[in-house]
Amino acid sequence: MTKRRDTRKIILGTVKLEDILKAERKASRESEILSHGKPISGRKMLHASKKTYNRKKFGKVRADDE
Repeated sequence: MTKRRDTRKIILGTVKLEDILKAERKASRESEILSHGKPISGRKMLHASKKTYNRKKFGKVRADDE
């Protein structure tokens, strides 16, 4: 049997900015989970669809405005 060579190229000694940022984000996320005990999301409001009807968009009409 012949051994298969790994097709992925690993370049040692070169660290890109994206790799550093990814590692920092991962470490920050893990420390956040450890401190709070669960994952925390920063944004609670989801993107509202333009197609759904929303009464609050138009606002309330007061008797003085009519």
